[in-house]
Amino acid sequence: MSGNTCASDGCLLSPYDRSGLCILHSYDPEKDATSFNKALEDKIARGKTADTIDLKYVVFPVVFNWSSKDPRNTVTFQGAWFLEPANFDAVVFFKEVDFRDAIFFEGASFIKAQFLAKANSSGATFCGHACFPEANFADATFYGAGFSGTANFRKTKFSGAADFRRVDFGQGADFSQSTFHSSLRLRHAILPTRTPARLNFRDVTLMEPAKVLFDTVDFAQASFLRTDVSEVRLVDVKWPHEEESWVTDVFGKTTALYDYRVLLKKECNRDEPWFEGRKRSNVSGFNLVGDTYRQFRMNLEDHRRHIEAGDFHVGEMEMRRLNPETHLLYRGLLWLYGLAANYGESYVRPLIAWFALAALFGALYLLTGFKWFGEKQIAYTFGPGSLGDFLADWLRAWLSAIATPPLPGPDFKPLGFWTSFWRVWNAVFNAAFISLTLIALRRRFKR
Repeated sequence: MSGNTCASDGCLLSPYDRSGLCILHSYDPEKDATSFNKALEDKIARGKTADTIDLKYVVFPVVFNWSSKDPRNTVTFQGAWFLEPANFDAVVFFKEVDFRDAIFFEGASFIKAQFLAKANSSGATFCGHACFPEANFADATFYGAGFSGTANFRKTKFSGAADFRRVDFGQGADFSQSTFHSSLRLRHAILPTRTPARLNFRDVTLMEPAKVLFDTVDFAQASFLRTDVSEVRLVDVKWPHEEESWVTDVFGKTTALYDYRVLLKKECNRDEPWFEGRKRSNVSGFNLVGDTYRQFRMNLEDHRRHIEAGDFHVGEMEMRRLNPETHLLYRGLLWLYGLAANYGESYVRPLIAWFALAALFGALYLLTGFKWFGEKQIAYTFGPGSLGDFLADWLRAWLSAIATPPLPGPDFKPLGFWTSFWRVWNAVFNAAFISLTLIALRRRFKR
């Protein structure tokens, strides 16, 4: 390359600084704005007469406003630096536009912009807020893009494929009321994991839900209210759970979706429309969150992922129990069902309750008296005695309580009214906990 031309490949302008770069490609933030704008306008004018408006690696030192431009050529901003805000509001890109590896240091605005051909923003970096509300994409690629601020795609229309693989949405993204007419791929993406950032996927219309893929993502801060997710593909999704420990693993746990935590005030986010002035009587909130749980449960059941579906079944039942519209008696029954068997998802709880109550009834039998296989009467009063004999007799009483009908058991003969009385209640509780155990086992292993 001659020393009389820019060191940037393909640029024929004269060098501007000591690095050999022209005024368009110079990294000097203090370069003359008037000279820069004139060189930029000349380059755009030349590009309009060619196939492509080539603005690769241009460093924009001032606010860039293209809101009045409607380029009918292919446009490339590959590797460009926008040191000040970039405004592309209402621009119509008739042909392909390339923002690969571009860096927007102070934010970018594409409000109501229309991309009638492919828009490629792979590897682009948005250091400030990135605004795409009400934009229209024929084919959008944001592979590997990074958003340091909030990404706003509210009411955006994606007519063709939307590729958000490996995107960094760590500070949140808003897709509410957007429409996806074809495929959406959100794979290996970094999503927000802490309040107040969130992935807002509410009121989204998915025209072909089977083409929507969420793969290897964390839904800790994701909201899907009023979005039909019953048919989307969910691969290696990390679901948020409450108080994860060995205790919850054994006794059952609830998939605590973002909206569940906000609704129950377990996570305070004042950006939420129902947070300010919200009361526990927010019926619509319980219905909406319950429906989200139901949609995910149906999705996972259709793909035979029944253990995960069971967690969402628990969340769905919890929303039904907490809903003030639910009849008080039914809410009480749901509370007992949840406590005893985690709504049919835990066989450990009813088993433990069965054996624990058997221990209690065994102690009552010792006090009220019984006979074991025709042996002498066994009955205890408070006072000194052999600990070994007591433990042996209590073990007999415990086994009798465990095996109380409907199960066959040892030859147990009650002595007196109170032993028979407790025996009846023992049988009722045994029948209940055995049934709950069998229901949970069937749900877990025979689906």
